[in-house]
Amino acid sequence: MAIIRFGDGDSDILISTAGDSYLGEGGDDTYIIDPAFVQAGDQISIVDGEGANLIRLVGGLEITGSQVANNALQLTLSNGTVIFVDGAAAFSFDIGTDISGASGITTDFAGMAAALGTTVPTGAGANAGTNTGLVNDDGTIGTGGGDATPLDLDALGGTQIAAAEADVSSGAFALTDDIGAQNFVDVTGFGADDTLTFTGGATEGDIRIDPGSDTLLTVNNDGLISQITLLGVETGLSVQTVADFNALDGVGDILIG
Repeated sequence: MAIIRFGDGDSDILISTAGDSYLGEGGDDTYIIDPAFVQAGDQISIVDGEGANLIRLVGGLEITGSQVANNALQLTLSNGTVIFVDGAAAFSFDIGTDISGASGITTDFAGMAAALGTTVPTGAGANAGTNTGLVNDDGTIGTGGGDATPLDLDALGGTQIAAAEADVSSGAFALTDDIGAQNFVDVTGFGADDTLTFTGGATEGDIRIDPGSDTLLTVNNDGLISQITLLGVETGLSVQTVADFNALDGVGDILIG
């Protein structure tokens, strides 16, 4: 098994050879897993504790199994290759993009676990993912998220005085919100099988989380304010960031598209 090393600069690394370890030694690196290039069989390891690094799962990749530990990720592909990511909690993940990173969604380790149909454990051991199949360009994997009902919150509108209402308590919903369009929406029943994806160039820094018995999400896009209230989703003062929210049990994840 060869060890393939990359230097201090930023690198785009196309994962291809099975049985090898890819070792980043500096810079902000992107590890691209494309079904057109990754070879069959054996195990591929990705180890990179330097810089802000990204795993890019290209649309059309087929995942047949997964294991999520508190700081590691294992993916089994349809061609028999097993990919192991050490230090996975520090990586970001593009799910369902093309090879250049267009389309799909970008999320953190908790969001990656959610796409696989599981959560990141807080202690020892690993959780098996329940979603298998093709990586889709909407950031879902197989039918685990692909069967979710899409709901565009921008189409509901609403005002600060009279918020629109969305009931997502029955079934799985994939909510989307373009930060370039203003809306005020009260969402009821946001559960573990639901997702809320902010698009339009959103970053985690655009989203303010106000915890309480209902969780208020305020988006400030250069002065254009939108607010989404997750009714009945109770959060404590420790929940201040998207990563904090996505670590909660029993509720869906906030994703950045």
